[in-house]
This record gives sequence, C-alpha cells and structure tokens, in this order.
Amino acid sequence: MPSSCRGTRRPSPGCRCKLLHGAPATGPVTVLVASAPHLHPPRWRAAQEIHPCAEELFLLSGDCLCHTGAMSSGAYCWRPAGVAHGPHGSRGGNLALLRSHGAPFATELTPHELALQRAPEYQPILPPRLRAVTIHPWRPQRY
Repeated sequence: MPSSCRGTRRPSPGCRCKLLHGAPATGPVTVLVASAPHLHPPRWRAAQEIHPCAEELFLLSGDCLCHTGAMSSGAYCWRPAGVAHGPHGSRGGNLALLRSHGAPFATELTPHELALQRAPEYQPILPPRLRAVTIHPWRPQRY
C-alpha cells in the first residue's frame, strides 16, 4: 500500500489505496481509496486524524460515517489543513477519490479519542456564508 494512504498509522481494516498522481513525501497527491464495510464494536473509540495539508474527497460509491454525519455516493468534502476528523466507518464499503493540497500528505493523531457514531447527526463544517444549506442533509439522487 502506498505510504500516501498510510500516513503515520495503519488504515482501517480492508482499506486499499492506489496512488494516481504525486509524490507523497514531497507534495500533493491524488489517490483512489477503497474501504471494505467496517463498523467497530459499540463504545469503540479511536483518535482523530489531522493532516498538514488541505484534503478534498469525492465519494464515488458507497457510504462513509464520521462525527459530522454520513456521506453517500456523490458526496463531496473539503477539509482545510489541521482539522481533526474521524474516526470513520462504512456500512457497505466505499470508493473515494482523495486529493491533498498545499503540503505533503501525512497523518498525525490527536491525543483524545472519540467513539464511532453509527447514526451521526448531520453537522457539516462550512464557512458562514454556506450555513443555510445545512438545513436539510444532502440526499443522493434517485435515477
């Protein structure tokens, strides 16, 4: 597995990464990340991740659970550098396109731990000018 996916800790069980572009040790990367279904036992806790770079993620398929809500296929996330996030889980597995911006991709862990939320409340982190869109959670289109 490329070090761009690993950072300074082991990834979630069943996580696989494919480096598409970039050099993880020296600059931004573009990575495909695939995760198998994984929900940890009730009351399981883990440290949050922090990256020195901005992180952009587009969920191509599946679902992803974290402390700010659940994402489904088609969801997009932009996370500035230094923002703690996770732990993550997935009911059915997922495939995501991840890009880092502004610094090499690395992962540090917080000293505190949080429990994985199996039904997280929808509370995205957005700039003040976009808060109005948080009234209703995003739902995938039905075709």
